[in-house]
Amino acid sequence: MRDGYQLNAAHGRPLFQAGGGDLRGREPIADETDVDWALFFGAAAQAAEPLDATLPAATFRLPPPAVDAPPVSLAERNIRRGADFGVCCGQTAAVALKARYPHIADPMTPTELGIGAEILGIDPSLATQTPLWFYILREAEVRHPGGTQLGEVGGLIVAETILGALHVGGVDVTPALGAAPDDTIPAAPSPATVSSMTGLLRLLGEI
Repeated sequence: MRDGYQLNAAHGRPLFQAGGGDLRGREPIADETDVDWALFFGAAAQAAEPLDATLPAATFRLPPPAVDAPPVSLAERNIRRGADFGVCCGQTAAVALKARYPHIADPMTPTELGIGAEILGIDPSLATQTPLWFYILREAEVRHPGGTQLGEVGGLIVAETILGALHVGGVDVTPALGAAPDDTIPAAPSPATVSSMTGLLRLLGEI
């Protein structure tokens, strides 16, 4: 994610901001928040920041939720929630996934993870028991330079989550497994051919 986004030709909004006026919503739509969808979909869309272990500044000053008073840093919240829910470390997830999918790469090494000496001085075990969220971001950064896609651990977790939800919902995904993606964009989209947000906005004449 970015620290903020341009909403239209004249106005932008920060991701989070004390006192409101940010992208959390719950405010009446005004001229400055009228979205030009061409800035979010299509050729002129604002690109997301690369997938890597560097978090945008806005995530270190999160607004307080409706209840409780957790840390204002997203990184600290992730670490605490992972511990509270017993989420396994990245290396454990990588080993389990490799046992299921032998063709994927070996788990990342401490050198690849690149955790700083200052952090390891607090807890040396983080080099071999790395929080899953950090492992996934660092994997994308190191093993897919450019940060355009998740690595194998992150990608498989997302894929299995989606496939699991479809399976529980009674959708048979077996025929589609291994099929080539359909990247065809209809020249004149109709409601029957819309299969993406970009296609919907093109149909509505917004982009």
